[in-house]
Amino acid sequence: IVAAVPRQYIRDSLAFEAFRVAVGQPVLVTSGFRCICHNRTVGSTDSSQHLRGYAADISLLPDKSIEEMVEIAEQIEAFRDGA
Repeated sequence: IVAAVPRQYIRDSLAFEAFRVAVGQPVLVTSGFRCICHNRTVGSTDSSQHLRGYAADISLLPDKSIEEMVEIAEQIEAFRDGA
């Protein structure tokens, strides 16, 4: 089955791959697209980008601080542009 994949999803996938390469280890995505019911259950707002598939949460890496992960992510163009 062939389906059209939204350009944003491809861009996000490539950005996460670039992030994985930059940190040199697997990155666990813990949340991506959410239906409104689940989004409310986890305490998020109805304006969450997760509802549109434009947000993802990842686990912290054992050898990196949040600040280090943000610094690495900001080096990737798609993340700087709001992906």
